[in-house]
Amino acid sequence: MSNVRKAVVALAAGVGIVASGGVAVAAPTATGGIGIQCTRQYVVVSNATLRNSPGGSVVAYSFTGDKFNVPSPSGVWYEGNLYDQHSTYIGHGYLLASALAYTGTCF
Repeated sequence: MSNVRKAVVALAAGVGIVASGGVAVAAPTATGGIGIQCTRQYVVVSNATLRNSPGGSVVAYSFTGDKFNVPSPSGVWYEGNLYDQHSTYIGHGYLLASALAYTGTCF
């Protein structure tokens, strides 16, 4: 069965599609309905600090133009991975959502 056919069957069965290593796979959604889950890419729009927990110790500094990949954005603090403008990994932690703008990229 082709991957496209598997995805169509999964959607018909009431499960979502999750990107896993660049491949879409079937998975149930939080609401039990059909949905797409992905990691969202944000860009830093104002200098901020990457923290080890919401409001915790500083792990690194982020600057305007850096990228922050967030698997589950919610609340005031987003957890994710920070990359500089050249896509070099800086670290994992929390950034204030107000310092970020969604790029429209979901992978």
